[in-house]
Amino acid sequence: MERPSKQELDKYYANWKDDSDFAAYARLLQSKWREKKGYPIGKSQNGTTYGNYVEEEYAKNNGCNFLTQKIWEIAKIEMACAKIENSETKNRGALYSPYRFICNLLTSQTLCFNIFGEFYKKEDILLKIFNEIRPNLMDKILCIKYEYSPGRGNEIYLGDNTAFDVFIEYEKNKEKCFLGIETKYVETLKEETLLQAEKNFNRHPQYKMITESCGLFKDGVINDIQKPPFSQIWRDHLLSIALKTGEGKLYKNGYFVYLYPMNNLNCLPVVKEYMNFLISPKESIFEIYLEDLIKMIKKYMKEEWADELFERYINGL
Repeated sequence: MERPSKQELDKYYANWKDDSDFAAYARLLQSKWREKKGYPIGKSQNGTTYGNYVEEEYAKNNGCNFLTQKIWEIAKIEMACAKIENSETKNRGALYSPYRFICNLLTSQTLCFNIFGEFYKKEDILLKIFNEIRPNLMDKILCIKYEYSPGRGNEIYLGDNTAFDVFIEYEKNKEKCFLGIETKYVETLKEETLLQAEKNFNRHPQYKMITESCGLFKDGVINDIQKPPFSQIWRDHLLSIALKTGEGKLYKNGYFVYLYPMNNLNCLPVVKEYMNFLISPKESIFEIYLEDLIKMIKKYMKEEWADELFERYINGL
């Protein structure tokens, strides 16, 4: 993908020198969408004006980072539940940075809600979409959760704070299964440093134990897979494995799903290479391209928000 010109990026306050070419285009796309909608421009948390930010009070009052009122209401409930002990979602400790979540149009956390929020009480349609992506995957969707972990810090899982961006419980042959979804938009998979990854690995022996005992990984992969850019993918994948094996088993079956734009050329080769660490990837993990998912949503959902989803996130990518 060719990087937008400096002139165009400057025009829309979308010029950040550290952006990858894909991120530069996506930031520009969000900035143009904000201007088209007439939302007042905001600032990043360091005080710099960027076109992909909406002014804070306006964003808080209108929920304009979320494509419909229904999605905004779900987002507010999720933020509140993350602060409540013994919340029904069992999701206390979910990490939401309110400013970024509400004001930054570019964040992948908000993207998750904009993709899946409208399927609340329309799970039958989402069922059709997933069964088209992966035939005969599920019989019935039970629930959709966000920023979900079965037990942050619980030693029977990973003992850390790893969570799925989106978690979908479903039934297959009357047995409970799941999709644990990690969503990326402009991330490069270089966000975690080698030092951070090493600290995580040394602090949590469960990583090595699960990897070597589950029978899914090839021999001798630990030295490579524990390091960036694979380390975060690996931890999410390990959490999904822990949910269907060992002491923490809750589900008959499940998959880790990596959802990202095909044209994000920082993510694409890393995900492909990660698959090479596995004996048979299709048993536990699969990828979905954001472009394909949104086009499929448009196919099944003939509603304005689906068109907005396309225009805002992938038009022209």
